[in-house]
Amino acid sequence: GNPGVLADCLANACATGFGTGQAGSQLERCVSLGHTTAGFAITANQATFVECVAKGGTGYGFGNSNGGTFINCVARDNIGGSTDGFVSNTVFSAVNCISWNNGRYNYAPLITGQGTYYQTRIWNCAGGGAGAANFGPSTAATVGPMAIMIRNFISLGADPHTNANGGDLSLNSVANGGALCKAA
Repeated sequence: GNPGVLADCLANACATGFGTGQAGSQLERCVSLGHTTAGFAITANQATFVECVAKGGTGYGFGNSNGGTFINCVARDNIGGSTDGFVSNTVFSAVNCISWNNGRYNYAPLITGQGTYYQTRIWNCAGGGAGAANFGPSTAATVGPMAIMIRNFISLGADPHTNANGGDLSLNSVANGGALCKAA
């Protein structure tokens, strides 16, 4: 089939909120709440996610197994000892994303499986409050053709959102939270 665009959708309490296996697919402003396996599972080459939210699940927020791009996405409050905000076993790009309060890592780019000339890019993103760390399990490959490129990362010390429990993900003005993102 042909790639398509899915916009303004809600998945609530599903095993996997959204999955795409079609190359070039795009999801815009979609929200996955309370997922048990994944908020967003990408198996298609170069799928794009714009302003999507994965929140409150027991599985990972955004998972990538075949190259994807995340723009202005939020992964937060996904709980569990092995739950990551953004996780990948191949290259991906995250731009202007926020990952907050996830069970293990906020960003888990794996360096194995990356192509010879492809690089994972985490640009202008923010994270904090994770169970283990902002990044893991390894960001060792930071130079060379398989580099994980982290640029302008904002390390948050406070929740960046106004009232996430009430559904308001606008940036707050807390000094170590939303104010850091607003100033970037």
